[in-house]
Amino acid sequence: MFNRRTLIICMLMVLLSAVTVLPAFAGEKFSIELNAEIVDCNVVITFNMPSPRVITDGVESARSTKPEQGDILARRGSSVIVYVIIYDNGVQLAMYEVTGAAGSPQQVIYPITQRYIDEDITINLNPNDDADPTDAFETGLVIITDAVADACIDANIAVLDCPYPPQPLLGQGRVLGPVTTYWAARLDTNTAPPVVLPVGTSWWILEARDGFYKLFIACKGRYVWVTAESLGANFDVVWAGRPLPDAGSQPTATPTPAS
Repeated sequence: MFNRRTLIICMLMVLLSAVTVLPAFAGEKFSIELNAEIVDCNVVITFNMPSPRVITDGVESARSTKPEQGDILARRGSSVIVYVIIYDNGVQLAMYEVTGAAGSPQQVIYPITQRYIDEDITINLNPNDDADPTDAFETGLVIITDAVADACIDANIAVLDCPYPPQPLLGQGRVLGPVTTYWAARLDTNTAPPVVLPVGTSWWILEARDGFYKLFIACKGRYVWVTAESLGANFDVVWAGRPLPDAGSQPTATPTPAS
């Protein structure tokens, strides 16, 4: 009889066999071929290192990656640094610094550990670490469906030991009233089915940002997010009303231009 871990792995193999990935992104500004595929709950990103950008008369430009075109900066052996930046609906999730010779093959592995807005992520190949997408050598999308993300989350939970108490631990808050739970720090990501947090119960806070707190619910259980205003200080003998971490404020929605 299959145990729970075996069942999860079997489900994951079926889901990944059906996943849709946009395998290559053909850039208009620079001819950099960026490829991505999902392998064992990781997005494996491969590309050839572009040539460095240079400043000529105050104008920034990118040199060709083809050495035969005569650009000394593009010859193999030139050291280049680029940044592979992962976004979910405009929110930066991860940044990887990659160093290598112009034209050399490179690989970056991004683990799938959550669901994603619109079931996709954006990959940005950028010469700068300021995360400005307009500077990118190349940008493209990878489709990661909720079914694939859920299977990867379950597989990860099944094989990892549970850290207890969880880390990093920012504090503990107490539920003030009826609370809505979310699977990301956004108001349009309600958990389904809803996770019920009874009024008066206290929960560990693992992260604080964008007006939300990320909460530890149970060992080997998924984390949830709640609005920061949903929690108050815990006045038990351990925490003694210690102030909760600053979660900032929720981003202001961008108005839709009038047609």
